[in-house]
Amino acid sequence: MRWSELELSEAVGQPSALLASLPAGVYGDGLLTLPTAEDAALLRESLEWDLGREFVVVAHNAFGDLFLRPPDAPGVWYLWLQYGKGRQVAADVTALEQLLASSPEDRSKFLETEAFTHVKGRLGVLPYGKVYTHLPIPALGGSGDPDRCGSGRLDVYLSIVSQSFSAS
Repeated sequence: MRWSELELSEAVGQPSALLASLPAGVYGDGLLTLPTAEDAALLRESLEWDLGREFVVVAHNAFGDLFLRPPDAPGVWYLWLQYGKGRQVAADVTALEQLLASSPEDRSKFLETEAFTHVKGRLGVLPYGKVYTHLPIPALGGSGDPDRCGSGRLDVYLSIVSQSFSAS
């Protein structure tokens, strides 16, 4: 199975929150992960700051940045988690797939492909539910240097980042 030109590396045996017809799991060795609907709900609960509206987490990149969809609209948003900044990047799921598949610049911008390749070479393939994390995370003064990455659970990372925004 492939999505947006990425091979399904690890399936979790359930449909994704992005599309019920698409398996949840790790794509491209962790470059992009599509969570299950249940995990998407748990990830939403980990975001403690107010996003201003309801969103469903439908995907995340290897560094924990989120792709979100409002439950009542077809658009897809990108949340650059470290900076608490987001914007709509695609009109719908099909446009998101085309955005990530057709443009190396957009793929690099949203999936951080260069940093991913570097960190994957050091730490290996990401399993489902894990992300590469900067040590310390940039929201807490880290440099964002890919040589200073570890890996950890996405839900924990979301909680830490949300607390750093609450404290500032």
